[in-house]
Amino acid sequence: MGTSQLASSADNIEPIQLGHEKLTIERFIEQHPDVTSLDLILFDMNGVVRGKRVPITQLSKVLEQGICLPASVFALDICGETVEETGLGFEKGDGDRICRMVASSLTTTPWQENSAQAS
Repeated sequence: MGTSQLASSADNIEPIQLGHEKLTIERFIEQHPDVTSLDLILFDMNGVVRGKRVPITQLSKVLEQGICLPASVFALDICGETVEETGLGFEKGDGDRICRMVASSLTTTPWQENSAQAS
């Protein structure tokens, strides 16, 4: 994944003020040096897992600036089709929205080596 898919300050997104969240991720990296990738997940309106995988080296940037996900994730019907009436789909360009990580949700994934996940 290229860094262009991560939110940047050029997108006029203000980084959040970090406190204990920054310490949480620093401790996580120290305690899990073998982790190389991070799955950032959320659930759509039907409970289907959606998200992106990023290199663990992008963790601080993800925490500070969030990641871009298509707004249509929040406008899918039970079959996974975009509900255009929501105004979040292809008729409006299917624009991205910034999604922010909850630092306390960061955890390793025992079923997948060298990986972690957060929501």
